[in-house]
Amino acid sequence: MARLPTFMPSPLPEEHLLSTVARWLVLTGNKDVKDSLRGLTTNRDSLNPGKAFHPIYNDLFQLYGRMANREKLLSKHTLFPYYAPLMKFQQRLTALDIDKKLAERLRPQPLQGHLNFAWFWRWCPCCVQEDEKQHGVAYWHAKHQLPSVLSCYKHPQQILLKECARCGFNIRDLKHHPLPPGTNNCPSCGEVFGPKGTQNEVTDWLKSVSLQLMSQPCMKRPNYEFSMTHGVSSLLASTHFKRSAKNQLVVFEQLQQEFKRWFDSYQLIDFFMGSELEVTSPRILSIGSAAKFPRALPPMSHLMWMKFLGAPNIEPETLEARDSTTPLLEQELLVN
Repeated sequence: MARLPTFMPSPLPEEHLLSTVARWLVLTGNKDVKDSLRGLTTNRDSLNPGKAFHPIYNDLFQLYGRMANREKLLSKHTLFPYYAPLMKFQQRLTALDIDKKLAERLRPQPLQGHLNFAWFWRWCPCCVQEDEKQHGVAYWHAKHQLPSVLSCYKHPQQILLKECARCGFNIRDLKHHPLPPGTNNCPSCGEVFGPKGTQNEVTDWLKSVSLQLMSQPCMKRPNYEFSMTHGVSSLLASTHFKRSAKNQLVVFEQLQQEFKRWFDSYQLIDFFMGSELEVTSPRILSIGSAAKFPRALPPMSHLMWMKFLGAPNIEPETLEARDSTTPLLEQELLVN
C-alpha cells in the first residue's frame, strides 16, 4: 500500500512545479515511481508541461498547506500566467480556487497538439551546469517550456534542447526521466544533442513578449488580457479596415497570403508540428479566428499575428482602457 508523502521539496528558483514532483520522486529512493505517486495523487496524467493547470497541482497545494501561496506558486512555477489572458474569468477563478473538484474540470488549452514545444520538456545545457553547481541538482525551468520561445531566457544565444536528431529521443513524461540530461549526449544512442531552430528578430520578439506574459502578478485579472484578446482585431481595425471595412473576406485572404510568405521567410515552422502546409492551412494560424474567436487559439497564434501586423510590443491595459468603448471599426470587424 502506498504511503502518504512525509515531505515535499520547495520549488527551486524558476523551477517548474512538475519538476519539483520529479525531484521528490528521486529523493524518495523508491524505484517504483507509480507506487510513490499513488501516495501523492489519484491522477494518472503524464507529468508534461502541456497543460496550463495540471490536476496534480491540487495535491501539491494540499500537501504544502498554508505554508504556500497558491497563486504565487502558479505564477512563479507554472505556465499558468502565460495562458491566463486567453482563459475565461471563471476558468482562472477555478484554477485559483481551493475546490479540487472544480479545478480538475479545466480543459486543456486549445490546439496544443499543433505546437512543437508544448508537450515535450526542454532544457538549456548551460542552466544544467549552473544549477548543479549552485543547487546540487539540475532541474526543469518553467520558462524553458514556453511554446513560443526558442532560446534560454538566461543564456540568449543558447537554443533550448528538445530531442536527439539521430534516434528521436525526447522527454515527454517526467515519471520516466525526472531530471534533465547531465551531459550533451543522448541517453539512448549517445549522439551529441544539437539545437534546432533559427534565431532572428521575430523569434527574439516572441521570446520578449512571452516572458512579459509570464511576469503578470495577478492571475484573476491578468494585465495583458485585453491585449491578447483584442490585439489582432484592434490592429486590423486601425490599419487594414480603414480603407475597405466592407470587404473583410478579400482583406483576410490577402493578409493570409502575405502572412504565409512572412512565416516562411523567418522559418517559423520550427514552432509547429507537421509540414508547412499542415500548419499554415488550419485554424491555428487563421487571421479570421484570431480576430473573431481569440480564446479558441493558443497565445502563439496571437503573438505571431500581432508581430506580423506591426505591434511593437504588448502593453498592460489600464482599467480605463478595459472599460472603454470598442472603436466602431473594431465592432464592425467582430460582428461581421
